Amino acid sequence: MSYTSRISRRTTLKWLAATMGVSATTACGPERTTPQEDYAERMAKRKTLAPARPVSGTTYGYDPHLVEPALTWEKSMSQDQLDVAARLSDLILPADDRSPAASDVGVPDFIDEWISAPYDNQQYDRERFLALFDWLEQEAQEQFDTGFAEASVDQQKQVLDRIAWYGRVEDGLDTMAAAFRSFRDIAIGAFFASEAGVQDIGYLGNKPVIGPYPGPTPEAIEHLERVLTSLGLAMPEAKYLP
Repeated sequence: MSYTSRISRRTTLKWLAATMGVSATTACGPERTTPQEDYAERMAKRKTLAPARPVSGTTYGYDPHLVEPALTWEKSMSQDQLDVAARLSDLILPADDRSPAASDVGVPDFIDEWISAPYDNQQYDRERFLALFDWLEQEAQEQFDTGFAEASVDQQKQVLDRIAWYGRVEDGLDTMAAAFRSFRDIAIGAFFASEAGVQDIGYLGNKPVIGPYPGPTPEAIEHLERVLTSLGLAMPEAKYLP
């Protein structure tokens, strides 16, 4: 089944602003290498994913309007690539008794937004993620004679297991493994920026207090006192302003 968009551009742009710091972390270190093309010969013999459209548009500039973000670029991933991104996201964050799957909250839409943004870090991820999608597609076709998005979950896991685990990455696939780790970090960041993700972790903030501020609950005070005691610190004396 083809992936269909779940969320608006306004939502993906809000998530983009919330997760910009992830790229700065995951893009650091010796993993900045050119995607390997050791499977190029096999790709020529197999059906390939429809390519992404070229990146277009401009950056926000230095003073973006965060309440009403402008759409300064177009999303660029093809339907084939969105389908692969959806299946890959769901392997990372499947549905459970607490939350829906990653694709159900629009993580593939965010991935599309991310790699379509005309910023250096996002364009670096674009090169790696698109190469990763192609690799997953070709490996699924070679092993199971079906595309990655159409393969069974067990088949998808067999392909992904070659690059997904530290210390178990197959020879010659270090670059794809690094791309997957970055994809995973971005997908997780997007999921937990969604309403379902916020509920999953039990975040209770961003709620207005009507009337006078009641202060921390007795449970919170008790927890703080236990933590301070474990650190060898005394509970500070409460002081109230008149």
